[in-house]
Amino acid sequence: MKKQNELIRERLQHTLITGRLTEPDIFMTALKSDLITLLSDYMSLERESLSAELCAAENGEYELTVKARTSRLIDPGKMAQWD
Repeated sequence: MKKQNELIRERLQHTLITGRLTEPDIFMTALKSDLITLLSDYMSLERESLSAELCAAENGEYELTVKARTSRLIDPGKMAQWD
């Protein structure tokens, strides 16, 4: 049973990796959604004010550039309450 679970996990991981590579629009949509969720803890943020670009470097690594514009940061005193 353990071996079967490992095979299922490997197939799922392969599917996720392949899907990200073959469906870059879906991957970027999911990535932007996660970034908005994360950054919303620190600033007021609208989907339109976030841009993200993922580029492949020559050495096989990836470079992610994120730009977010906001007119209001979350009060640092309120952030301290989350610790």
